[in-house]
Amino acid sequence: SVVTDTKNSSTSEVMGQVLEDVMSGNSTVIYEVVAVEPDSITLKATISSLRFAVGTLGQDHTFDSSRNDNSGVLAELLKPEMKRVRTVTISRSGQITKEDEPWKTGGGNSQEDGLFKAGRIELFEPELTLPELKAGTVVPSAVNPQKKGSYTVGPLNGGTANVSYAGTGQSSNVLEQIGLEMKVQSTWTERSDLKIDAATRVVLSRETTKDVTLVVNAGGMDIPSKGKVTISQKTTRLN
Repeated sequence: SVVTDTKNSSTSEVMGQVLEDVMSGNSTVIYEVVAVEPDSITLKATISSLRFAVGTLGQDHTFDSSRNDNSGVLAELLKPEMKRVRTVTISRSGQITKEDEPWKTGGGNSQEDGLFKAGRIELFEPELTLPELKAGTVVPSAVNPQKKGSYTVGPLNGGTANVSYAGTGQSSNVLEQIGLEMKVQSTWTERSDLKIDAATRVVLSRETTKDVTLVVNAGGMDIPSKGKVTISQKTTRLN
């Protein structure tokens, strides 16, 4: 199982008024190996627990899958996702070759930060599935065209590789809310510390910090904001 804690906070200024958005989430995803082929592995993923708290525009929204009385916007979005099993096929090089539609979690900047996005599975870092993990190895980030950086392998400790990542990224998205089209431009700097099983290449833990700058264009007006994202992840073998 993979347990992930995510925190996302940002501030923006509109017409002289400072607005603050805060999002925190905790999820547990259970992965089951359903097929192993010479060149790929297929996993079945299920969300076993999910908690979200979002504060924006003076309103607070929460969801807790352990409760039966969830209601509101987040409940409408997340309840169906709790029941949906996602199947993912991964090549030996760590690339996702086939996948069901990612879960929708409404996690703010989920295009860049969410662990439920298309083309991503939190069990592996594709760049680190093939090269030999020995101290001093530097591996460039080459899978995601939105990101530019490198991984540096540190000392190995009992079959576990300590790896650090530093880089930058940028993306653009078009969203629609209450009938209004919004164009979102984002740039960020990122640093991660990972522990990786040197034999299986499974990510055992991850600590990520991202400093994000956003510019939202809505109705012809640019709204800049800055934020910080922290992601803490731990993987546990269940059997």
